[in-house]
Amino acid sequence: MALSNRIRLTIDRPASMLSMMKWFAKQGVPVFPIHSVADGICSCGDRDCDDQGKHPIGQLAPKGCHSATTDLKVIRKWHRAFPDMNYGVATKGLAVIDCDSREALDDFRRTYKPAPTFTVKTARGFHFYFLGEMPARNGARPNLDVKSGPGCYVVGPGSIHLSGAVYSPWEDEPIAQLSEAIREITAQPKDEAPLASNGPIPVGMRNTTLTKFAGYLRAAGANQRAMLETLKALNRSMTDDPLPDREVRQIARSISKKPGKVWPTLVPFSEIPDENLEWLWYPYVCRGTLGLLDGDPGDGKSQLCAWLCARITRGDALPGGDRSKPANVILFNFEDLKGAVIKPRLIANGADLDRVFIQSRQFQLTEEMVAWLDGEIADKRPAVVILDPIQAFMSGVDGNSNIDVREFMSPLAEIAAKYLCAIICVRHFGKSEQDKACQEKS
Repeated sequence: MALSNRIRLTIDRPASMLSMMKWFAKQGVPVFPIHSVADGICSCGDRDCDDQGKHPIGQLAPKGCHSATTDLKVIRKWHRAFPDMNYGVATKGLAVIDCDSREALDDFRRTYKPAPTFTVKTARGFHFYFLGEMPARNGARPNLDVKSGPGCYVVGPGSIHLSGAVYSPWEDEPIAQLSEAIREITAQPKDEAPLASNGPIPVGMRNTTLTKFAGYLRAAGANQRAMLETLKALNRSMTDDPLPDREVRQIARSISKKPGKVWPTLVPFSEIPDENLEWLWYPYVCRGTLGLLDGDPGDGKSQLCAWLCARITRGDALPGGDRSKPANVILFNFEDLKGAVIKPRLIANGADLDRVFIQSRQFQLTEEMVAWLDGEIADKRPAVVILDPIQAFMSGVDGNSNIDVREFMSPLAEIAAKYLCAIICVRHFGKSEQDKACQEKS
């Protein structure tokens, strides 16, 4: 059914926006409140806001797009609290192609021949909605961004842009399935525009290139004024069609707010605050830390994890400890069947199944998925997160490289400390004779 048969936009902008939010929710697409714009000022009150009319309302959506919901009662409550708010459409399960210029629009249609789909007119271009996910990427093509999957969102129709333009439904079509052709937009490595070249910066890469220069300057310790003067000079000398000064100022202002390079300092231990370890199971599992559970295949590591899940979800005392308050557990397991193997194990151990959460599909812990994991842990607040086996999440990571492994583990350790949960990485020992010899020595 076409969108126009389900919803009619009226002159009353707040009512129209609420209708659109409800329409998305009924399609199973979650939405959340973001700030609006009035008289050219973001409703957050910051006159120097770099994301005017596009960032979450913290008191209503404390986890940003991870606070998005399809619950109509919650949506109405948000709307009553902030009737003039804008709203974001979370792209979990969606891909939205953001064409930010006429050239990008023509290129997208000519190259990828998209099927008719729900389309929104933005201030400078169009949002094309598709069912399905693909890698998200800003600048995937000149003036074309891809917003897709958990952690991403777009401003929803009915919202107001800084320019005063209203995001408006343009094509009254059902949301079409994402085609393989469109997936190719981010299937290939992103073409990087050179920061220095023998010719001018292409029109579609001016903002991206100047932003990169600004990032390098900020890392070197440049302040906003020095950054702005340098960017103005580059803008005049390296482009045939320079950006307006206001856009260059916005780049400098935005990047100057990012932290520059932070050098370590040496402090005496007398200034180091005392910290207490909070043990879930002394001396094996500690809150706020990252741990390893190693063993040969068949040693019962997954069985031990099921037993641990049961104890924690019931609040039972672990060996040598006391009873505790029942808590949630997130169990990621890519090797065993969820319904035929893992669930019976949990039942046999007496776990509270309402407190044990498992993934709906397999995934790799890319930077994007680490952000998703952060949001899920913030939502579920588990005492323990289990990755079984950790090797299944490390596609593209050289397990023999200390640098690669540390880079992979570091974000997990930060999440564990941030939410005071224990993250347990189950690791299989290698099966080669060399591996076994090393294990025996250790």
